[in-house]
Amino acid sequence: MHITPFTEEELENPMQGQFGAGTYLFRIENFMEKLSQSGLPGVEFSLRLIKDKNESSFYVKTRLYFSDKARWKIAEFFKCIGKKELLKAEEIDFRQLVGLYGKAEFLEEVSSVNGKKYLKADSFLPYQHHQPNEKRVSPQAPEFVDDDIPF
Repeated sequence: MHITPFTEEELENPMQGQFGAGTYLFRIENFMEKLSQSGLPGVEFSLRLIKDKNESSFYVKTRLYFSDKARWKIAEFFKCIGKKELLKAEEIDFRQLVGLYGKAEFLEEVSSVNGKKYLKADSFLPYQHHQPNEKRVSPQAPEFVDDDIPF
């Protein structure tokens, strides 16, 4: 297979030129419950950012930790995906969030560990039935009964 070789810049910063800082529609693809370094319960979400009608996408992770200091961000996230009522319960089943859409502003940051650029969710926007335009689906072929076939 013939490919266009990658530049050193593309290898170091694979998102460069495609998904920079901006506002993007996202879909929750997966999650993992985690503890912070200080032992706070939290969850890491895998988000698929959707850039355009062709659904060009890029995956990022965002973490939410359940601390008094971060309650505003947790509330903002759940409002964004239209599920703020879940925060009234003592326990959340994160599986019910997979597949939901939201919209957020992302900033480009540089890792202090390896110097690579990454996108970080800065703010989650209020819920407005975020969903990409539905693709047109071709109608299904009619179902045939044996009597309809001429042989």
